[in-house]
Amino acid sequence: MTTAADLDYRRAFDGFEPRVLELIAEYGHHDICDIGGGRTPLLWPKEVADLGVEYTLIDVSADELELAPEGHHTLCMDVTAPLDPANRERFDLIFSKFVAEHVPDGPAMHRNIFEMLRPGGHAFHLFPTLYHPAFVVNRILPMHLTDRLRNAMSGVKYPKFPAVYSMCRGPSPARLEAFRAMGYEVVEYTGFYGTPYLSRIPVANRADRAVNAWLARRRVRNLTSYAFLLLRKPPAP
Repeated sequence: MTTAADLDYRRAFDGFEPRVLELIAEYGHHDICDIGGGRTPLLWPKEVADLGVEYTLIDVSADELELAPEGHHTLCMDVTAPLDPANRERFDLIFSKFVAEHVPDGPAMHRNIFEMLRPGGHAFHLFPTLYHPAFVVNRILPMHLTDRLRNAMSGVKYPKFPAVYSMCRGPSPARLEAFRAMGYEVVEYTGFYGTPYLSRIPVANRADRAVNAWLARRRVRNLTSYAFLLLRKPPAP
Protein backbone atom coordinates (compact mmCIF):
# COMPACT_ATOMS: atom_id res chain seq x y z
CA MET A 1 0.00 0.00 0.00
CA THR A 2 1.39 3.42 -0.98
CA THR A 3 1.72 5.82 1.95
CA ALA A 4 2.17 9.60 2.03
CA ALA A 5 5.85 9.04 2.86
CA ASP A 6 6.23 7.01 -0.34
CA LEU A 7 5.07 10.08 -2.29
CA ASP A 8 7.65 12.48 -0.86
CA TYR A 9 9.56 14.13 -3.70
CA ARG A 10 12.85 12.70 -2.41
CA ARG A 11 11.60 9.22 -3.28
CA ALA A 12 11.35 10.36 -6.90
CA PHE A 13 14.80 11.95 -6.90
CA ASP A 14 16.48 8.95 -5.27
CA GLY A 15 14.46 6.32 -7.09
CA PHE A 16 14.85 7.39 -10.71
CA GLU A 17 18.22 5.80 -11.49
CA PRO A 18 17.43 2.54 -9.67
CA ARG A 19 14.22 2.29 -11.65
CA VAL A 20 16.09 2.78 -14.93
CA LEU A 21 18.52 0.02 -13.95
CA GLU A 22 15.60 -2.20 -12.95
CA LEU A 23 13.98 -1.74 -16.36
CA ILE A 24 17.24 -2.62 -18.12
CA ALA A 25 17.67 -5.75 -16.02
CA GLU A 26 14.06 -6.92 -16.04
CA TYR A 27 13.42 -6.50 -19.75
CA GLY A 28 16.91 -7.01 -21.16
CA HIS A 29 16.90 -3.58 -22.79
CA HIS A 30 20.10 -3.10 -24.76
CA ASP A 31 19.81 0.13 -26.77
CA ILE A 32 19.32 2.92 -24.26
CA CYS A 33 18.64 6.60 -24.94
CA ASP A 34 19.17 9.40 -22.41
CA ILE A 35 17.37 12.54 -23.58
CA GLY A 36 18.95 15.76 -22.35
CA GLY A 37 21.84 14.06 -20.55
CA GLY A 38 24.47 16.23 -22.23
CA ARG A 39 27.35 16.87 -19.84
CA THR A 40 25.62 15.01 -16.98
CA PRO A 41 24.28 11.68 -18.22
CA LEU A 42 22.41 9.46 -15.80
CA LEU A 43 24.83 6.59 -16.46
CA TRP A 44 28.56 7.08 -16.90
CA PRO A 45 30.81 5.07 -19.25
CA LYS A 46 31.95 2.53 -16.65
CA GLU A 47 28.36 1.80 -15.64
CA VAL A 48 27.39 1.42 -19.28
CA ALA A 49 30.31 -0.94 -19.91
CA ASP A 50 29.41 -3.01 -16.84
CA LEU A 51 25.82 -3.29 -18.04
CA GLY A 52 26.89 -4.25 -21.57
CA VAL A 53 24.45 -1.86 -23.24
CA GLU A 54 24.60 0.72 -26.00
CA TYR A 55 24.02 4.20 -24.59
CA THR A 56 23.10 7.24 -26.67
CA LEU A 57 22.82 10.81 -25.43
CA ILE A 58 20.35 13.04 -27.27
CA ASP A 59 20.46 16.78 -26.80
CA VAL A 60 19.28 19.77 -28.80
CA SER A 61 22.52 21.57 -27.87
CA ALA A 62 25.73 20.60 -29.67
CA ASP A 63 27.64 22.49 -26.97
CA GLU A 64 26.19 20.26 -24.24
CA LEU A 65 27.08 17.14 -26.21
CA GLU A 66 30.64 18.41 -26.59
CA LEU A 67 30.89 18.21 -22.80
CA ALA A 68 29.56 14.64 -22.64
CA PRO A 69 31.93 11.98 -21.26
CA GLU A 70 33.97 10.10 -23.82
CA GLY A 71 32.57 6.72 -24.71
CA HIS A 72 28.90 7.63 -25.09
CA HIS A 73 27.19 7.84 -28.45
CA THR A 74 25.75 11.29 -29.07
CA LEU A 75 22.96 12.53 -31.28
CA CYS A 76 22.19 16.23 -31.69
CA MET A 77 18.51 16.58 -32.46
CA ASP A 78 15.32 18.37 -31.48
CA VAL A 79 12.96 15.75 -30.08
CA THR A 80 9.97 17.72 -31.37
CA ALA A 81 11.19 17.98 -34.99
CA PRO A 82 10.19 15.62 -37.81
CA LEU A 83 11.92 12.33 -37.16
CA ASP A 84 14.78 10.98 -39.24
CA PRO A 85 13.70 7.53 -40.48
CA ALA A 86 17.04 6.15 -39.25
CA ASN A 87 15.90 6.80 -35.69
CA ARG A 88 12.58 4.96 -35.93
CA GLU A 89 12.37 1.85 -33.71
CA ARG A 90 15.99 2.37 -32.70
CA PHE A 91 15.82 2.12 -28.90
CA ASP A 92 14.56 -0.29 -26.26
CA LEU A 93 14.45 2.27 -23.46
CA ILE A 94 14.24 6.06 -23.67
CA PHE A 95 14.28 8.17 -20.54
CA SER A 96 14.50 11.80 -19.47
CA LYS A 97 15.10 13.48 -16.13
CA PHE A 98 13.99 17.10 -15.73
CA VAL A 99 13.84 17.62 -19.48
CA ALA A 100 10.15 17.41 -20.41
CA GLU A 101 9.32 20.74 -18.73
CA HIS A 102 11.72 22.54 -21.11
CA VAL A 103 10.30 21.05 -24.30
CA PRO A 104 7.94 23.55 -25.98
CA ASP A 105 5.77 20.91 -27.66
CA GLY A 106 5.17 18.02 -25.29
CA PRO A 107 2.82 16.08 -27.58
CA ALA A 108 5.38 16.16 -30.41
CA MET A 109 8.11 14.92 -28.07
CA HIS A 110 6.04 11.99 -26.81
CA ARG A 111 4.89 11.06 -30.30
CA ASN A 112 8.48 11.04 -31.55
CA ILE A 113 9.62 8.94 -28.60
CA PHE A 114 6.86 6.45 -29.41
CA GLU A 115 8.22 6.18 -32.95
CA MET A 116 11.81 5.85 -31.69
CA LEU A 117 10.93 2.92 -29.44
CA ARG A 118 10.97 -0.64 -30.60
CA PRO A 119 7.78 -2.62 -29.96
CA GLY A 120 7.72 -3.59 -26.30
CA GLY A 121 10.11 -0.76 -25.38
CA HIS A 122 9.69 1.66 -22.49
CA ALA A 123 9.78 5.43 -22.05
CA PHE A 124 10.41 6.71 -18.52
CA HIS A 125 10.30 10.36 -17.46
CA LEU A 126 10.73 12.40 -14.30
CA PHE A 127 9.47 15.98 -14.50
CA PRO A 128 8.04 18.78 -12.33
CA THR A 129 4.32 19.34 -12.55
CA LEU A 130 1.89 22.20 -12.68
CA TYR A 131 0.08 23.46 -10.69
CA HIS A 132 2.50 23.35 -7.81
CA PRO A 133 3.03 27.00 -6.77
CA ALA A 134 6.81 26.88 -7.23
CA PHE A 135 6.44 25.87 -10.85
CA VAL A 136 3.56 28.22 -11.55
CA VAL A 137 5.87 31.04 -10.40
CA ASN A 138 8.67 29.63 -12.55
CA ARG A 139 6.34 29.53 -15.55
CA ILE A 140 5.04 33.08 -15.12
CA LEU A 141 8.00 35.18 -14.00
CA PRO A 142 10.92 36.20 -16.27
CA MET A 143 13.68 33.62 -16.37
CA HIS A 144 16.38 35.93 -14.92
CA LEU A 145 14.25 36.44 -11.79
CA THR A 146 13.40 32.78 -11.26
CA ASP A 147 17.05 31.86 -11.84
CA ARG A 148 18.18 34.16 -9.01
CA LEU A 149 15.37 33.00 -6.74
CA ARG A 150 16.09 29.32 -7.26
CA ASN A 151 19.83 29.69 -6.74
CA ALA A 152 19.29 31.73 -3.56
CA MET A 153 16.85 29.22 -2.09
CA SER A 154 18.84 26.11 -3.04
CA GLY A 155 22.32 27.51 -2.43
CA VAL A 156 23.51 25.92 -5.68
CA LYS A 157 23.89 27.42 -9.15
CA TYR A 158 22.48 25.37 -12.01
CA PRO A 159 22.28 25.99 -15.76
CA LYS A 160 18.87 27.56 -16.41
CA PHE A 161 16.68 26.82 -19.38
CA PRO A 162 13.19 28.15 -20.17
CA ALA A 163 10.46 25.99 -18.66
CA VAL A 164 7.05 25.75 -20.33
CA TYR A 165 5.64 22.57 -18.71
CA SER A 166 3.94 21.28 -21.85
CA MET A 167 2.12 18.07 -20.81
CA CYS A 168 3.79 18.24 -17.39
CA ARG A 169 0.86 17.66 -15.06
CA GLY A 170 0.01 15.30 -12.25
CA PRO A 171 -1.79 12.03 -13.02
CA SER A 172 -5.43 12.40 -13.99
CA PRO A 173 -7.86 10.55 -16.26
CA ALA A 174 -7.34 13.19 -18.95
CA ARG A 175 -3.56 12.78 -18.83
CA LEU A 176 -3.81 9.00 -18.97
CA GLU A 177 -6.12 9.19 -21.96
CA ALA A 178 -3.79 11.59 -23.78
CA PHE A 179 -0.91 9.10 -23.65
CA ARG A 180 -3.13 6.15 -24.53
CA ALA A 181 -4.38 8.08 -27.55
CA MET A 182 -0.77 8.24 -28.78
CA GLY A 183 -0.62 4.45 -28.67
CA TYR A 184 1.17 3.98 -25.35
CA GLU A 185 0.34 1.63 -22.52
CA VAL A 186 0.55 3.64 -19.29
CA VAL A 187 2.46 1.40 -16.86
CA GLU A 188 2.86 3.96 -14.06
CA TYR A 189 1.94 7.59 -13.52
CA THR A 190 2.83 8.60 -9.96
CA GLY A 191 2.65 12.11 -8.55
CA PHE A 192 4.97 13.19 -5.73
CA TYR A 193 4.68 16.06 -3.26
CA GLY A 194 7.06 18.74 -1.99
CA THR A 195 10.17 20.45 -3.35
CA PRO A 196 13.68 21.19 -2.01
CA TYR A 197 13.30 24.95 -2.42
CA LEU A 198 12.52 25.84 1.20
CA SER A 199 15.09 23.54 2.76
CA ARG A 200 17.33 26.47 3.80
CA ILE A 201 14.48 28.14 5.75
CA PRO A 202 13.72 25.77 8.67
CA VAL A 203 10.37 27.17 9.82
CA ALA A 204 9.00 27.49 6.29
CA ASN A 205 10.37 24.07 5.41
CA ARG A 206 8.57 22.39 8.31
CA ALA A 207 5.30 24.06 7.36
CA ASP A 208 5.78 23.14 3.71
CA ARG A 209 6.44 19.50 4.58
CA ALA A 210 3.31 19.35 6.73
CA VAL A 211 1.17 20.78 3.92
CA ASN A 212 2.64 18.40 1.37
CA ALA A 213 2.11 15.39 3.64
CA TRP A 214 -1.56 16.42 3.88
CA LEU A 215 -1.79 16.74 0.10
CA ALA A 216 -0.12 13.36 -0.35
CA ARG A 217 -2.52 11.63 2.02
CA ARG A 218 -5.42 12.97 -0.05
CA ARG A 219 -3.69 12.41 -3.41
CA VAL A 220 -4.50 15.93 -4.63
CA ARG A 221 -3.71 15.55 -8.34
CA ASN A 222 -3.45 19.23 -9.24
CA LEU A 223 -0.87 20.04 -6.54
CA THR A 224 1.72 17.34 -7.14
CA SER A 225 5.23 18.71 -7.57
CA TYR A 226 6.91 15.95 -9.60
CA ALA A 227 5.82 12.85 -11.47
CA PHE A 228 7.13 9.50 -12.63
CA LEU A 229 5.70 8.54 -16.00
CA LEU A 230 6.44 5.04 -17.28
CA LEU A 231 5.06 4.24 -20.73
CA ARG A 232 5.32 1.19 -22.92
CA LYS A 233 5.00 0.78 -26.66
CA PRO A 234 2.85 -2.31 -27.18
CA PRO A 235 4.70 -5.38 -28.44
CA ALA A 236 4.30 -6.30 -32.07
CA PRO A 237 1.47 -8.78 -32.74
